Amino acid sequence: MKISLRAALGSTTNKLSKGQLDDLTIMMETLRVKDDELHQLLQDIRARDSTIREITDKLQETAEAAETAASAAHAIDEARRFLSSELERLKQDQENQVELSLLRFELAFMLTAKGIRRKVKASC
Repeated sequence: MKISLRAALGSTTNKLSKGQLDDLTIMMETLRVKDDELHQLLQDIRARDSTIREITDKLQETAEAAETAASAAHAIDEARRFLSSELERLKQDQENQVELSLLRFELAFMLTAKGIRRKVKASC
């Protein structure tokens, strides 16, 4: 845009009077300032775009970490359920063993008592 504007202005400056040249100078300065502002805006937009990309990358990493954490939590919950059911099974087995041991003890006690009674009767 600057090249075509300068080329156009260069061809007309010879034909312009002093008052018109001042207006042209003002217009050119205004265009230069606006061009600088546009360049500054472009730099700002690029910086913001870069920041947005960085934030997007960090959000993606956070989402991936959250997925991994959720997966780990699910695996831990499954392990907890398995261990809880295994503990319940072992507890039930232990109760059954205690019950069986008590029955055996009772049987042994009865047999011993019966044997003692026989001996007592035999000795009398």
